Amino acid sequence: MVDGVVSGFLAMLAGFVIMAGLVSVVSASLPRLVPNWVELDGNPRRPLIVVNLCWSFVAATIGGYVTAFIARANPLDTALALAIVMLVLGAIGTMQSREKYPLWYLMLLLIVTPIGVVVGGLARMKYLGQL
Repeated sequence: MVDGVVSGFLAMLAGFVIMAGLVSVVSASLPRLVPNWVELDGNPRRPLIVVNLCWSFVAATIGGYVTAFIARANPLDTALALAIVMLVLGAIGTMQSREKYPLWYLMLLLIVTPIGVVVGGLARMKYLGQL
């Protein structure tokens, strides 16, 4: 039982690290690649927010797929656990970022990321023929 918990945690950690890494690279690169998407005071404009939302979904899907790939015993359950963790972390992030980003963006991000993780886990299950 302990092995299952440890492997599930490591699968979630790997999926999270990949997801966070992908989002960080794009989030840091976009303002430099497209500086007119950022206002003079540093606040993001709508195109940057939309690209961040889309990319966050893609990164979350990849993270969910990797989590389900590594967690061989309970792939979908582990991906769902990561989605719950992302929901909790997203809620904390929403509370901390209220003044920098529009509330509609933060709420969408709060919804899109866990859904992306679940989609990635379901894609892995479909690949395995278990759906």
